[in-house]
Amino acid sequence: MSEQHTDGTTQAFEPATIWPLLRAILANSPDAIGISSGWRLRVVNPALVRMFGFSDESEMMGLSIFDLLAPQARETIAEFVRRRDAGEQVPPIYVTTACARDGREYAMEVRSAAFSLFGSTCTMTLLRDVTEVQASHRAVKQSEDFYRALFEVNTAVKLLISPTTGKIVDANQAAADFYGWPLDTLRTMRITDINMLTREETVAEMQNASSGRRRYFRFRHRMASGDVRHVEVHSGPVLLEGETLLLSIVHDVTERNRLEEQLLRSQRLEAIGQLAGGVAHDFNNLLTVMMSSAELVSRGLPAGSPLQQQLDDLGYAAGRAAELTRELLAFSRRQRMQTAAVNLNDVVARMRGLLERTLGSTIFVKSVLDPELPAVRADPSQIEQVVMNLELNARDAMEQGGELELSTQFVEVERADQRGIPAGRWVSLGVRDEGRGMDEETRQRVFEPFFTTKEAGRGTGLGLSTVYGIVTQSGGHIAVESEPERGCRFEVFLPVADAASQAPECAPRPSQRRRHRAGTVLLVDDMPHVRAPLVRCLEEAGLEVLEAGSTEEVLALSPAEIRRLDAVVSDVVMPGRSGLELCRELLALKPELGVVLVSGDLRHHGTSQLPRGVRFLQKPFTGQRLLDEIDHALGGGTEA
Repeated sequence: MSEQHTDGTTQAFEPATIWPLLRAILANSPDAIGISSGWRLRVVNPALVRMFGFSDESEMMGLSIFDLLAPQARETIAEFVRRRDAGEQVPPIYVTTACARDGREYAMEVRSAAFSLFGSTCTMTLLRDVTEVQASHRAVKQSEDFYRALFEVNTAVKLLISPTTGKIVDANQAAADFYGWPLDTLRTMRITDINMLTREETVAEMQNASSGRRRYFRFRHRMASGDVRHVEVHSGPVLLEGETLLLSIVHDVTERNRLEEQLLRSQRLEAIGQLAGGVAHDFNNLLTVMMSSAELVSRGLPAGSPLQQQLDDLGYAAGRAAELTRELLAFSRRQRMQTAAVNLNDVVARMRGLLERTLGSTIFVKSVLDPELPAVRADPSQIEQVVMNLELNARDAMEQGGELELSTQFVEVERADQRGIPAGRWVSLGVRDEGRGMDEETRQRVFEPFFTTKEAGRGTGLGLSTVYGIVTQSGGHIAVESEPERGCRFEVFLPVADAASQAPECAPRPSQRRRHRAGTVLLVDDMPHVRAPLVRCLEEAGLEVLEAGSTEEVLALSPAEIRRLDAVVSDVVMPGRSGLELCRELLALKPELGVVLVSGDLRHHGTSQLPRGVRFLQKPFTGQRLLDEIDHALGGGTEA
């Protein structure tokens, strides 16, 4: 070994000069270093002695390199050395398993280089304990794997967002599938490209999430297709590679919101229906008083009396009011239904001529009917009312005329769809117009009673609410599709009638029994002002009338008093026990007793299944109408 001077001359180092220099370098090196010759250690530094747990350098002299390896690593290293000696390319750095003097094993990084010293081939090896480094790498790897498993593999939609720039730093495949953009594209976008809030509002919400003031948000997010979905977002700060980001987990709640809105709308309509039914019930009592009193006054007037016209006007107004209460009862599903097997094609065909005359010459009626349509179980007259109300609503929406389409079809729903139609077999009746259409706010309220978009003086706002009541009372559903200036389509779904209910019903046969007005009638109503005019009407017809204000008063009568009764007229809805319970008690005591039940409210009182022979009369009614029902109950007139 020699040293070259600046003048170009060289000076050889003597061994006595080199060894002290090498030892000084090795002693101060932080790395563990060993010099070997013939696979035996010739020189070691203090760091190497400490690494393997020896007390002194002399204890390591002459040890084989393989003595420093764990048994399971020796064969691998021997193969590695063989390849290197054969001239093959091998990595200059590798990791193996070392074994300390006390038997402790650890990961060791090895760097080695061969050189010639004083004519001998030597190998200098640098060793480093990398156990902690490897553990750290494994922890990082595990952390990355865990992150990927949570972030990418999980099917929940996840976004990593920079709260300072709004950039989407990362997104998982579920997010790409949900939003419709490729993953690479999504990772170049900003959250303001998705969130429907303004930029300022979005920044404020990111600040809320970063500070922890809020963790739960409800947004509307834009899809690649242009659609907008309602989402719930759970967002909070996470530290990733020294940077604070927002981890946002996104849940699509569009369908849930729609179902919740349907439920709220149904509950709202139910509450309005309860109110409407209650109002109709009380109003029917008042109308009964008005109609029967007007009839009494009219009977006492001489022919040609100037008061007759006023009474006729009063009768017309009361009749019109009665029609309104029937519509209210239809909406609240409290009217009495006379059901039968109905083919909607027959209803449409039967009404088409009337509809064309009603709609006028500017509206063309088109029918698209399913020829294989099964029957439904419904009240025919009320289904006709549904068709008429929908047609009139369509007419009012097409002020300039257009095409109105009536369609029927059989529909089998396997699972509840987004319109809320349950699974089952349905017959649908569609009414489509080319009118001005409705916005979403109007569509949500279209079935509310007294809600109308028409100008004052046109319509009562009860037409569509009546449709809603009839359809729901028939066990059906109704869906509405409409957009402003793009027309409207109402579709009614009625359940298919079972085979037994489609059997033809026997029509009642008229009886020629003599009408008569003799006997004793018990009139039961908890409202004296309702009883008063009815009592007068019955007494003027030649009947003896007893009065009672409750079921308890009647049942307090003696058996002898009950036996002399020929008929009972009772209100259904009364405080305490109902009129239906009363008639059952009286029929048990006297089976031949004639019974007429009257009511303006049919909810939950069992009047859909009356005992045989019991008549029912819907309020409001005139005294004459009540007399006719009593005639039937006493055995005269036409049987029910």
